Amino acid sequence: MTTFSLLLTTYALTMAKINVVYASFGQGHKKAAQALAQTLNVDSQDILDFSFPGIKSVYSFSYRFVTEYALFIWKALFYLVGKPRFSFFTDKINSFLFLPFVKQIRANRPDIVITTHFFPAQVLAFLKKELNFKIITVITDLRVYPLWVNDSIDHYWAATQITHDDLISYGVSEEKITTGYVPLRKGFLTVPPEANLGEKFSLDDKPVMLIVSSSRGNIPFVEEIIEKLLEDYNVFLIYGSNKRLFKNLSKLSSARLKLFGWYEDIWELVSLASIIVTKPGGLTVFEGLYMKKFFIFTHYIPGQEEGNMKALVSKGVARYAPDKEQFLAAVDWFFKMADTVKNSYALEVKDMNKVFVTKLNEVLADGQNS
Repeated sequence: MTTFSLLLTTYALTMAKINVVYASFGQGHKKAAQALAQTLNVDSQDILDFSFPGIKSVYSFSYRFVTEYALFIWKALFYLVGKPRFSFFTDKINSFLFLPFVKQIRANRPDIVITTHFFPAQVLAFLKKELNFKIITVITDLRVYPLWVNDSIDHYWAATQITHDDLISYGVSEEKITTGYVPLRKGFLTVPPEANLGEKFSLDDKPVMLIVSSSRGNIPFVEEIIEKLLEDYNVFLIYGSNKRLFKNLSKLSSARLKLFGWYEDIWELVSLASIIVTKPGGLTVFEGLYMKKFFIFTHYIPGQEEGNMKALVSKGVARYAPDKEQFLAAVDWFFKMADTVKNSYALEVKDMNKVFVTKLNEVLADGQNS
């Protein structure tokens, strides 16, 4: 592309209508969309907000209930949605249920729609032929499943080579994939120096462990082992809505234990942590990988989160520890091997924001030249 045509395309992108769309099944897809929207100076939209009355509540409640209390149903659904006949049936239903979203897209007539969840791309597939917009999908998991792949998608962003290879195995052509970049919230790009953060939280010379617990993902044995952990670590623990956990741990008189219901500038805690204890949600994984952190996963949702976990375990940067004994063994291993593993950290992801606009220019130019 010549300099002149690049300038024209950059101007075209500036003038283009861009929609960033997610589906609020979990917070990771939403936060990734918000990060991209901030980069592009546009708003992000939850597709569940554009449905008939009551549909969002039904979908959100069903997702929370099934993934917390009926995982066998989730496993079955995850298997079925990859089947063409089942997907065809559900696509037709969703096209009807989300007719208000379809109407909104028709009225807005975007040039580019960016999605951070597979759901919007499925709903938009038939509409793309009518309105001739581009669809860019940012895959917010490490592994790819059939739901992520759609003939209507013009370009994919894959976090790692593992993600890239999955896309290739599903028949996506090489030129439609950008690999090695993840959407990051701006705080992760401007984290204060560790020394300043250490002073802010009054830390001693022990390493930091970040434990993310909540009412939807309790670590059932954390109260049993917390005092042992505090012998070797400063522990930041996010307890979410678990008031009982907060009440019980507040009784401990240790300067090394910091309790938070939530922490807005989470990048500060991630930056300080040597180990992150959590479940393997996509954005959590991306942000930890960007900062080259080790993970201990105590629980996961079958399907996409299980895939994330297995990928990280296979690369030596994570351990799965569903019980107290395995958890303490994982902590001990990382404690002893931290320097060795850190120096040979097997995965690298970069900030997407720096190159995202350039790639959008290219995709838009391909559309104009075709």
